[in-house]
Amino acid sequence: MNKSISLLNKTGNQLLVAACAFLVLGDLSYANPTTEKTSDIIYSKSVFFKKFHDPGRLISANGKEYYFHYKGFTYDNIKTWKEGRTLNLTYSNTKGSQLHDPISGASARVEIPGSHLIEEITRKCVSENGSTMGIAGCYRQEYDLWDALSQTH
Repeated sequence: MNKSISLLNKTGNQLLVAACAFLVLGDLSYANPTTEKTSDIIYSKSVFFKKFHDPGRLISANGKEYYFHYKGFTYDNIKTWKEGRTLNLTYSNTKGSQLHDPISGASARVEIPGSHLIEEITRKCVSENGSTMGIAGCYRQEYDLWDALSQTH
């Protein structure tokens, strides 16, 4: 009888852990507030404009470079920007990495030399989720993001 109760308690605890894991994994989407209307943005952060160089290289205040192809941002528009202008760097499964200018409403797909926003999303997730299950969820999310990216290319 005690063996049956012990087995039942163990099974119940395992089910409880599994249910909690599903809840944790469901909350690991890194959606930050953004002014953009796109509902599938899963990551967003502010970038402060410093300068740009033709053709299509924007440099942020922290020295990071973003390459774009003048689809969304125009030369005539970007040449009027002042240093310190706030842009939103976002990532979505449908549009990839983009910079958004909240003032003009323009957006441009960007490439970031030497890194990818998926890696930044994972680093942020791991730093905020120190448990084994939390970290496992971060890497599962990273796998899903890379998988979705490969489906669009």
